[in-house]
This record gives sequence, structure tokens and C-alpha cells, in this order.
Amino acid sequence: MSTLRTEAWLFASVTPDLTPTGVPTVRARVACPETGGVNRVRLVVDPVTGHPAVTWCERFDGRTMTCERLCLHPEPVTEEPA
Repeated sequence: MSTLRTEAWLFASVTPDLTPTGVPTVRARVACPETGGVNRVRLVVDPVTGHPAVTWCERFDGRTMTCERLCLHPEPVTEEPA
């Protein structure tokens, strides 16, 4: 007799481990859409969506980020055949 898979079990089987300590961080400078200036940030790749995300911004200097807008907007790219 086969075991029925629940929705939670299926979700857990395809969702990557979201442990914050396992996510590599990259330092960068990005243009801030709210201030128009360039800020130092720390970026990670979101393990679920695969998109870059800002985890720290010098504008907030350790406080919780409260931006009204996103800094990064991933654009789909198609590679040209070699």
C-alpha cells in the first residue's frame, strides 16, 4: 500500500533549506529608487525565487529596512547561441 503525500510534505520536499547562515552575501553599490543616491548594500539570492534581494542597506545602518520600493528589478535575459 502506498503512502499518501500531503500538501505540506510535497512543499517541504521541493523547498530549499532557508537557513540564513547558509546564504552567501555579496557587497555591492546600487542606485536607490527612493533617494536617487548610490548606497552600499549586501545582496543574497533568494533561495525560493532565485532573484537577488537586499538584506542590508547603509541607508538604514542596522535598523530594519523600511523602503517603500524595491531596489532590484530582475529582468529576463535570453542568451544568444554561441
